[in-house]
Amino acid sequence: MQDMSLSKYYVPGLIDCRVTTEQQRGVGTSRKVYLKHMVLDETVIEWTEGSGFLLRLHNGASPPPLLANASCRYRLEAAPDDCCIFEHTLSYSMRWGIVGELLAGLFMDRAMRTSAVAVAENLKRFYATGQPSNPAWRAA
Repeated sequence: MQDMSLSKYYVPGLIDCRVTTEQQRGVGTSRKVYLKHMVLDETVIEWTEGSGFLLRLHNGASPPPLLANASCRYRLEAAPDDCCIFEHTLSYSMRWGIVGELLAGLFMDRAMRTSAVAVAENLKRFYATGQPSNPAWRAA
């Protein structure tokens, strides 16, 4: 997971992913992720060597569309029998106060949970087989 350019192989919907900083890992590393209808920036704001990182999702200096803020955590933990536990968490808050909270409850929460589960499943498949598990990338 230290190679920040590999997410295109396992994050559903990503068409491409490119590291945009000279720095390739650690706090301050940034990348652009290309989705079908949107390009987002992701910047590492926490890095724990060997166990994970936290990304701030943004669009230049602004948060992603519709959101007041958003982040994504990737975390690994050692487990018995040469296994590991992987945790993928999407955190966000909506714009527009109570209206945004209502929209989150009606639509976004479910979409974010579904996305987090799909990323975890695809990441496991990708690292177990070495084969891309993101159909959007293969179709690009």
